[in-house]
Amino acid sequence: MTVIKEVIFAALLIYAAVSDIRTREVSDAVPIMITITAFIGQTTGALPGMLFAAIVITIPQLIVAILKPGSYGGADIKI
Repeated sequence: MTVIKEVIFAALLIYAAVSDIRTREVSDAVPIMITITAFIGQTTGALPGMLFAAIVITIPQLIVAILKPGSYGGADIKI
């Protein structure tokens, strides 16, 4: 199951990167699919750790985006 999950993640990230390079846009569906993929094979006990990790990663990015406008594009924040 882990290999399948990693292949799905890689495919989604490659799709997002190619889409961003070509059109400077990433579909809103991509981060939703990445989030859904993250839950594959996870137990409910893993959810608090996943939430904590998401907060720890998101807060510094948000602070930088607020303090330095234009430093992050839309896809950077979405993914």
